Amino acid sequence: MTTQEKQRIDGEKIVNLIANSFFEDMYSWTQAKAINCYAFARGLTCPDVKNQIYTPGRLYRLKFGHGPEVNWKCDPYLIDKCISNDSLALNQHCERVSFSSIKEDDCNFYFAITDFHVLNSPADHHWHFICRTPNGLWLHKPDWFLAAELVNWIEYGKTFQFNTVGRELGSSFTECDESVLIPCEAVCFENFFYKLELPED
Repeated sequence: MTTQEKQRIDGEKIVNLIANSFFEDMYSWTQAKAINCYAFARGLTCPDVKNQIYTPGRLYRLKFGHGPEVNWKCDPYLIDKCISNDSLALNQHCERVSFSSIKEDDCNFYFAITDFHVLNSPADHHWHFICRTPNGLWLHKPDWFLAAELVNWIEYGKTFQFNTVGRELGSSFTECDESVLIPCEAVCFENFFYKLELPED
């Protein structure tokens, strides 16, 4: 067996483990450690202690050995392709929808791509994810380190604010103390919301 084949088999095992980590109750999900906003928004709880797995596109690449993945920059079309690929890898069904099509009492689980920037650095854009629970709560995980919280809407379905830690923002903020909270603002894309089918009990 070649090294590449072994890596693909190991990657497939990791992705299968992650796919089976879909949350069973709100508490275990909202308190999950070592996951980022993407894993949280997809309902996943398997810890990624090295912060290497939960990037859109990486799950598909781990399982199948190829495919695009995103970096820190926010390109919703590339992220959309990676979400579709990751859905295949996780054996999850998610359908892209518009925010305006979401009904308040439809009892569905949704997640969405957002673009955020630090309030005092509006040119520095990053991707971020939020989700809505079947009971209508909009939540997000501000970063790998902070607990999940309610989305603090400025304009419902469009913009919200949150704080994150400097180390989450990469090289732009390496000089920041890791404990310093940095205020950010995020913008939702009207047509980049996703209805995620929850696993059957």
